[in-house]
Amino acid sequence: MVEAILANGPEHEAEILRTSLLRKAWGKTAVLYRNHRQGDEMKALLGAEFPHVQFMTMHASKGLEFDTVAVIGVADGIIPDPDADIEEERRLLYVACTRARDRLFVIGRSDERGRPGGFARELGCSRPGDDVGYRAA
Repeated sequence: MVEAILANGPEHEAEILRTSLLRKAWGKTAVLYRNHRQGDEMKALLGAEFPHVQFMTMHASKGLEFDTVAVIGVADGIIPDPDADIEEERRLLYVACTRARDRLFVIGRSDERGRPGGFARELGCSRPGDDVGYRAA
């Protein structure tokens, strides 16, 4: 199953994770992010509530597999990082998404006008409840 969701920022990402993903018993679960700042923020918002969930960077997830993966912060300026090669960033996102064996949640962030960034748009991120996002079983 793949679900692409659009969030307003880190607090909204945490709420989506809290209500849609992490409360369910879906086996070995990981939350993947682009940089340590994102990880520290998400661990502060969620870590104590979900000690069974692994939080790690996309780079650290290489070679690992999880039953359920949530890739967060898919937004221009985060992933892709403006200081990195766009194709390398695309490959990194691919690696993160392919860590999921059964369920993948991609959470993109909207810009100030409520629109998804480039990668989030390509992945079909939409607001929870919209029928625009990519959802596949």
